[in-house]
Amino acid sequence: MVEKRLHSPDDVHRVFMSATGISRGEYDRSIKSPAVNDMVALQERLFKEYGVRGTPSVYVRGRYHINNAAFGAFSVEDFRSR
Repeated sequence: MVEKRLHSPDDVHRVFMSATGISRGEYDRSIKSPAVNDMVALQERLFKEYGVRGTPSVYVRGRYHINNAAFGAFSVEDFRSR
């Protein structure tokens, strides 16, 4: 069940800070770090390479794309019953 939706970077920061206790400064430094930039660049490259057209998308070993729409489940209970 979704309790709250995140609509802005400030929303993400508030959730992250409440879960980790880090300061706004630490958060800002981390989000701009080379490690995070490298991870984002890798994800963007893989997104294009795999031809992702929507999320969530599940790939197995970079070779098999799981077609979530084929399950036709609209809730966890629907999915479990199949």
